[in-house]
Amino acid sequence: MDFDLARETMVNSQIRTVDVTDSQVIAAFLKIRREAYIAPAWREIAYCDGELGVDEMNQSRVLPSPAAWARLVQLLAPTSDGKLLMIGCAGGYGAAILAELVHHVVAIEADRDVANTAKSALRANGVANVDVHHGAMAAGVPSDAPFASIIFEGAIDALPASISAQLAPGGRMVAVVGRGRTAKAHLYRRQEAVVSGQAMFDVAVPTLAGFETQPAFEFSA
Repeated sequence: MDFDLARETMVNSQIRTVDVTDSQVIAAFLKIRREAYIAPAWREIAYCDGELGVDEMNQSRVLPSPAAWARLVQLLAPTSDGKLLMIGCAGGYGAAILAELVHHVVAIEADRDVANTAKSALRANGVANVDVHHGAMAAGVPSDAPFASIIFEGAIDALPASISAQLAPGGRMVAVVGRGRTAKAHLYRRQEAVVSGQAMFDVAVPTLAGFETQPAFEFSA
């Protein structure tokens, strides 16, 4: 299979068609080999317009579709000289895209096997400016804070204060809030001590475990 041609077709038919126009984002998606960050059995469909697992045996973490990830990265508009926090690191593909756009990516992943897979894939593909940490994703990486940019690789029910606290003054953060087709991409900004955000567009991405809103306990009569 001609992966280079498939990657170019993906960009032209899936990413450009959803109003992704940023030349640096486009260049990153043209360069990074998606097939290098997914399970070998699925490499023939690496450039399909959909979500893909990174491990044939573990379906708990999957990559967002290329179109969805491209829209979120463009919305984030990270500064090239800034440090970026990525919440979730399925396979390393999303981090590799971000590594083309910023000086340093710090990623946190709750699944140890997924984190190790991402580390190995990034190392094998010569990506040297990404640090992958294993730990609770909702905690972020406070030891490396503050971050000029923060992005979530999957959907969450609500934005944790623990993550907002790690955004630098003037920083930008992107998170998909909600589930399924009713989920919306939100852009947050920090101005001094206040983090505020607004919904920008509808987008469906995999749900990130650990960010679920706990149902209220109801007493029966």
